[in-house]
Amino acid sequence: AADLVAIGTTELLLYEQIVTGFVPFTSISALATLDSLSFATPLFAGMSGVGNADTQGHVAQRTSVLRDFQGLNGAGIRVGVISDSFDNGGAGAAATDIGTGDLPGTGNPNGFLTPINVVRDNDPGIDEGRAMLQIVHDVAPAAQLSFANVANAFGQKSQLGMADNIRSLAADDDPADPAADIIV
Repeated sequence: AADLVAIGTTELLLYEQIVTGFVPFTSISALATLDSLSFATPLFAGMSGVGNADTQGHVAQRTSVLRDFQGLNGAGIRVGVISDSFDNGGAGAAATDIGTGDLPGTGNPNGFLTPINVVRDNDPGIDEGRAMLQIVHDVAPAAQLSFANVANAFGQKSQLGMADNIRSLAADDDPADPAADIIV
């Protein structure tokens, strides 16, 4: 710790053999000269995603680093989500989430205006699918999003209904609804 302070490190935290702190950019090369240092690794500060509700997914995966330093934000990718429901009786409403920036669509204050393509949402549920889409939007805010529930067109939950919705998300037969690159 004393060696780190000598090169200008601030806000030191110590736990047994582990030390964290803020090393000035101009002192990074000096780290290599410290005999007391076994190794050093950067700690990227957590950055918020988009909207009012932030997931820690982008922090854990360091996707915020990809967005900020490499410009990768999901543009050109379509993610399809399958879950119980999107906008059918869960807490709040999809329109509210768009208005707060937690989902893309017309009225999104952050400029992500492409609406979510809802293939099928006729099954009452707790809107877990909307929560999943919020996480995807935080991690990859420019990705286009699609949703289908786990039931068929008649609201019957079955393996065939879910398989049909997977096929619908993966289909590339409608220019207005391109195939999903990723389905979760």
